[in-house]
Amino acid sequence: MRRTNGTLLVVEDDVDVTRVIMRVIRGALPTAAMSSVWEARDWLSGKRALCGAVLDLGLPDGSGLDVAEELRRADAGLPIAILTSSLDPALINSVQLLHATYICKPAFTGAMQSFLRFAIACEWVSDANVARALAYVGERSGLSLRETQVVAMAATSLPRREVAETLGVSENTVKTQVRSTLDKTGQATLAELVWEVHNVAEGR
Repeated sequence: MRRTNGTLLVVEDDVDVTRVIMRVIRGALPTAAMSSVWEARDWLSGKRALCGAVLDLGLPDGSGLDVAEELRRADAGLPIAILTSSLDPALINSVQLLHATYICKPAFTGAMQSFLRFAIACEWVSDANVARALAYVGERSGLSLRETQVVAMAATSLPRREVAETLGVSENTVKTQVRSTLDKTGQATLAELVWEVHNVAEGR
């Protein structure tokens, strides 16, 4: 069962960085892009459901850490990533204390994909260990964000027809994505792949 049916909040004041983030996402998650702390707070005041947040540290009117702290108080399990070019140890520790992901700019697309796999997994899987394991298996196998979504949905036993409806694609497209996923992971069925994810989560 889907956990939040939420939106990925992106708060980044550099238009070029926002474009790169949107290219990495490629429509895998509904996304709301803001460029300031004020815009983010205003948007969040509408009590919107989130599936994750990507926050630039240095914003024109404050810090992404302030937004992260507010989000963390509201949802202890929300995937949050902080984007920055700073390597300040105190800052890194602050991000870790928030249980957030620290992503360094400018070369961040790989780390962003890893974070987004985790956000997608958390959107569908309520157990944080299983979500981490799913993101890890996706990373290790080179799964696309869409393929990660398909595995996450399979982990909730969602029928293929509902997967197709949720993703807004045909069942044949889902079949193609499943084949690609199984080829990349070396598994024969989605059930075996989900079993592997659970084994990874349990440390087996």
